Amino acid sequence: MNRYITLILLALVWIVADQWTKQVAVDTLSSHTSRWQHHLERTVSDDDAGLNVEQWCQQNLGTDLEDPEEARSLRTVYRVSAPATVEEPEWLIATSILAAGDVLHVRHRQVTIVPGFWNHIYVQNFGAAWGMFSQASESFRKPFFFGISILAVIIMISILRTLQPGQWVMASALASIIGGAIGNFIDRIRYGYVIDFIDWYVTWGGEEKHWPTFNIADVAISVGVGLMAITMLFVKEPQEPGSDKTPGEPASPEPTPESTTSGS
Repeated sequence: MNRYITLILLALVWIVADQWTKQVAVDTLSSHTSRWQHHLERTVSDDDAGLNVEQWCQQNLGTDLEDPEEARSLRTVYRVSAPATVEEPEWLIATSILAAGDVLHVRHRQVTIVPGFWNHIYVQNFGAAWGMFSQASESFRKPFFFGISILAVIIMISILRTLQPGQWVMASALASIIGGAIGNFIDRIRYGYVIDFIDWYVTWGGEEKHWPTFNIADVAISVGVGLMAITMLFVKEPQEPGSDKTPGEPASPEPTPESTTSGS
């Protein structure tokens, strides 16, 4: 029982760390901190009709295109059908033309952690890893991701129940995966999307190559998968008593009362 309590606490640590860091990301990287809307929302005025996204950002947000950090905000402008709507946003490029009345969601705030490698930037991920299924309809996305998350947790718990008492590394791996899956599942229940904010990238051939933005729940899942791989490749599983015999080696005969008497 103590083992399960420890593993539950480990999963809870990942969940709390994930939800806390996401809230910090909402408070520091987004411009609107209500429960359901975490982005800067602006409506294109009649005077700005006909401008492209780059021109609009310069005039309305003061975006300095000479600053690479600010210029990157041009990649985070989305058009939605109505104010406060976050479903099915249309991603706009710098040259997209805007019309009067367009409602824009701008996710532009960014914090540099390690120059040239690590930024924090607010992203709403409606899909899975690498944005898979992000363009699918809501009627498909919600049941699909809810079902996958619940199924993954059930499978991990089922495997956890089969482990031997000494398999702490594998148990910790499963607890980490469960914690990460629940962390992202909470986002999908609350918002309908997952909050990502960790942006890793390198500059190669004069271009920035970005790893898909992720969060602490994704870190927990990655750590768990890594520990599982290490366990399966390098860690020797504990054996049941008496199972350490060399394959094919005959078992030692049980002592008989006669042999015990003669030996004495």
